[in-house]
This record gives sequence, structure tokens and C-alpha cells, in this order.
Amino acid sequence: MIDSKNLLARINKIDRDEFEKDGSGDMLDEWIQQINEIEGLQAISETFVIKEMLMRYQNDVDTMNQILLSKPSGEGPGKLSDLERNNILDKKLLYTEFIQSFNAEAKLAGIERQIEKAEEIEKYDQ
Repeated sequence: MIDSKNLLARINKIDRDEFEKDGSGDMLDEWIQQINEIEGLQAISETFVIKEMLMRYQNDVDTMNQILLSKPSGEGPGKLSDLERNNILDKKLLYTEFIQSFNAEAKLAGIERQIEKAEEIEKYDQ
């Protein structure tokens, strides 16, 4: 698990003046804000209600995947019409986006990659 406190410490070590010279100073503030938001989402995701919702939605997504893979498109018994297939796909996308909104690890990994690039640029500029 990526440590958000460690990421914040790394951001604070970056020379803000250098980043503000090329207009990228706001980027550091955005990372800090994103990390704070992720920490809040992590806290919310630990609540019983959200855990249950995430589990239920994941089960629903798994069921939708099974239906989509097992039933061919078309008209007739045992087939999904285009409308039914599109409705399932829309619902699956909605549920998947909700589940991913609580995926702190992936979000922190993205920020960490950006910080690493910034640290490399800073080393190169020195």
C-alpha cells in the first residue's frame, strides 16, 4: 500500500520555486488536494455501509459479466436484445465507476508516478 503521508513529504521536498518558474506550481497544490481527498475516501470506504455497497455492486458487476458472456445478442429466447445489452452495459459502467472511485491504491499510484517524474526533472535541472 502506498503511504499518502510519504507522498505528501516527497511533494514538500520538491523545490516549489523551480516549478513556479514554468507555471507548474499549481500542480503541487493539486497533488496535495488529491491526496487529501483520497485519504477522505479511504476513511469513508471503511464504513460498514460503503463496504456493503461496494461488495454488492461488485457482485452485481460479476453477474452482469456472466450474463453478457453467456447470452448472445439478437431476438428470441435466451438472447439479449440490443436494448437489454446496452442497459446492462450502462449499469455495469455506472457500478464500475462507483467501485473505482474508492480505489485509493490506484489513485495514489498515479500521483506517485507524477511525483517521480517531477523529482527526475528537478534532479536534471540541478
